[in-house]
Amino acid sequence: MHRKLAAIVSVDVVGYSRLMERDEAGAHARVMAMIEGVLGGEVTAHSGKIVKLTGDGALVTFDSVVDAIECAVAVQQRLAAEPDDERLQLRIGVTLGDVILDQGDVYGQGVNVAARLQAAARPGSIYVSRAAVEQAQGKAAATFDLVGNLTLRNMDEPVEVFRALPGRPDDRPRSPWFRRMRWLPRAAIVGPAVAAAVVAAWVYMYRETDKGQLPKLGAMAPPLPQEDSIAVIPFVDLSSNSESKPFVDGIFDDLLTDLSKLRSLNVLAKNSVDVYKDQKTPPATIAADLSVRYILEGSVRRADNNLRINVRLVDSRGQQNVWAQSYTGPVEAMFDVQDNMVEDIVNSLAVKVSEQERVRILSRETTSVDAYDAFRKGQAALLEKTPESLPAALVEFRKAVAIDPDYSQAHAGIGQVFWNAWVWGWESYVGETWETAPGKTKEHLKKALERPTASAYQLASDVDIYARNFDDSLEFARLAVDFAPNDPSSHVVMAEALIYGGSPAEAIPWLDAADNLDRNAAKEPPPYNVWVRGMAYFGQQKFEEAIALFDDALQRNPEDFGPAAPLAAAHWHLAERLKPDSASAALAKEHEAKAEAALKQYYEGWPEANIQDVIIYWPFRQKAVENLLVEPLRALGMPETEPG
Repeated sequence: MHRKLAAIVSVDVVGYSRLMERDEAGAHARVMAMIEGVLGGEVTAHSGKIVKLTGDGALVTFDSVVDAIECAVAVQQRLAAEPDDERLQLRIGVTLGDVILDQGDVYGQGVNVAARLQAAARPGSIYVSRAAVEQAQGKAAATFDLVGNLTLRNMDEPVEVFRALPGRPDDRPRSPWFRRMRWLPRAAIVGPAVAAAVVAAWVYMYRETDKGQLPKLGAMAPPLPQEDSIAVIPFVDLSSNSESKPFVDGIFDDLLTDLSKLRSLNVLAKNSVDVYKDQKTPPATIAADLSVRYILEGSVRRADNNLRINVRLVDSRGQQNVWAQSYTGPVEAMFDVQDNMVEDIVNSLAVKVSEQERVRILSRETTSVDAYDAFRKGQAALLEKTPESLPAALVEFRKAVAIDPDYSQAHAGIGQVFWNAWVWGWESYVGETWETAPGKTKEHLKKALERPTASAYQLASDVDIYARNFDDSLEFARLAVDFAPNDPSSHVVMAEALIYGGSPAEAIPWLDAADNLDRNAAKEPPPYNVWVRGMAYFGQQKFEEAIALFDDALQRNPEDFGPAAPLAAAHWHLAERLKPDSASAALAKEHEAKAEAALKQYYEGWPEANIQDVIIYWPFRQKAVENLLVEPLRALGMPETEPG
C-alpha cells in the first residue's frame, strides 16, 4: 500500500438501468464493447490505467492531469460522432488528488470527488474540479467553462466545478469597458440626433472594471433537484383590513425568495403552489400532488400596528409536524421577525447554509415598512402586464424610492417598468418614447445593481441581449441563477441568453430545470416558456419541433402574437425543403399557406411590422440564425422599413 498524486477519472453510462431492462444481454455487450474499444483505446493512447470496472462505468487513473482531460475529451468526441441509434452517452468526472494504491485498487478522497463530479455531470459532458483545471489550464487541448460551486453528495463544502470542452480557448483580449459602447442597430437607421441618444442610453456606466474574457456558460447545466424539497403554501390573510393583502403576500413572497437562495434545498416556484391559496387542502395531499417532502404553511394577522405570524412545517414522510412557531410584534419589527422565521425554518430542515447564502438571506432590501408596502403594491401592478398597470406600478415604485432612495428592488422595479414599456410598445403610458425609455431603464438598473438581487440580474441580462452584449448577458444570467438557484425565471433568462447568444441547443436543459422547479409548468409550461423552447429548436433548424411549440403558445395565449413570426418562418423553411420533391408539392403548398396565415396573425398584433424592427427585437448574435427568421419574412412580403 502506498500513496501517490494522481488524476482520477470516473466514467458512467447514462441510462444503464433502462438499457438493461430493455435488453440485458445486448446492453451489457454494447457497454463492454465501448469500454474495451473507445474508452480502452483512448486510455492506452493517453498513458492511463483502467483500475476497475463498475458494470456501467469505470475508474481510470493517470499520472498526468493533462492526459486525463484530453483522454476524456477524446472519448466524448468519438461517442458524439456515432449514429444516434447506436450512441452511448457518458458522464465523466475528473479531479486531481492524493490516492492510496492497494492490491491493484485505489482509494481516497480524490476517488470520491471524481465519482461525485461524474454523478453531477450532464449526459455527454465532463465535469472537472478546480484543482485539476489549475494544473491543466493552458496545457491541455481543452476549454474550461465555469459551472459554479456545486454541493456534491456527502461533501461538506461546495466544490468549484468546470466543464471541459474540446479545443484551446480563444486568448484574444477584450477592449476596456470605456471603449465598449452599447448601442442598438436602429441607431444607424433613424438619423444622427436620435442615434446619439440611443447610443448614450446603452453606455453602461455601472461596469467600473473590465470583466475580461467571460466563460461561455452554456455548459453550466443546472444541478438535479436535491433530496430535500419543500413547497411553501401562500399564507392565509387573517387581517380585517382588505388593504393588507399586498403586505401578507409580500411576507410569503419574501420567505419563498429567501429559501430559494439555498442550493441545498429544492424550493418549488410560486406558480406551483398558487393553486392551493385559500384552500384547506391537507399537507399530505399537497405533498403527494407536488412530489415534495416538506410543506410549509402559515397565516398572517395585521391589526393596526401589531403583527402576528403563525408558521407550521410538516414532513410528509411521517405526516407529522417538524416545527411550529408564532411570531408577534409591532409592524415596524417585521424584518426582524422575518429573519428569525427564516433562521428557525432552516435550522428545522437541517440543511447546509454557506456564509454567502446566510448573508444574502439576512440582507434586507429596506428597513422602512412604508417603502416595503409601496414596493409590494407596485410589484402586484407590474405582474398584471397591461398598459394600464405599468403607470400604476411606476407610481408605487417611485413612492418606495422616495421613502428609501437606496431601495434597490424598487429601482429594479422602475427599470422593469420602463423596459417592459419599450419592449411591448407602451412607452406613452409611462410618459416616455421609444428613444428615451431605454435610458430610464439604464438609470434605475445602475442603482439596482449597487445592491443586486436576482430580479436586477435578470433585467440586466435581458437588456444586454437587446444591446447585443451577449457575453455580458450570459454573465448576468449566471449571476441571477447563482443568487437564486431555485427561481425558474432565472433559468428562463439563462435559456434566452444562450439562444440569442448562439448556443440554442444548450438552452434546453435550463428550460427543463425551470419546468422542474415549477410543478405546474412540468404539466403544462407557461406559454412564454413554450415560446422560448420553440426558439431553441428554431435556432437549431428543427422546424417541425418549433412549429408544434409556437402553435401551442399561440393557442394558449393568442394575445401574445410574438411566436407568429418564427412560426411563419418555420413553415416557409419546410416548404422550401419540400419544393424540389414533386411528390411533396401539395405538402409544400400547405406549409406556404400556413406561413402566410401565421404572418397575417403577426400583422394583426403589429400592423407596422418591418424587417428593420424585427432585427432589433430578435437580436441574434449569429447572422446566419438571424437570416433564418428574416429571409422568410422578407420572402413573404414583409416591408424593409415601417410602412408610410
